[in-house]
Amino acid sequence: MKKMSSGWAIGTMAFASGITLGIAAGLLWAPQSGKRTREDLQDLASETFDQAEDWLDNTKETVDEFVKRGKEAVMGA
Repeated sequence: MKKMSSGWAIGTMAFASGITLGIAAGLLWAPQSGKRTREDLQDLASETFDQAEDWLDNTKETVDEFVKRGKEAVMGA
């Protein structure tokens, strides 16, 4: 079960990274001003950072819950 969860997380991150890189590449080759491209890239980076923070928070909550359940199981609570 751990192996499947880890694989899913890695796959999800790889997928998200691929989408982000694809969008960034599209912006770099788009026919628009450099200033507008920089603004778009900055917005994309900010949005990606926010999504990564959300993912990390969710992961921390999940791990904390597993640790709590594990302690309860070991202690017999």
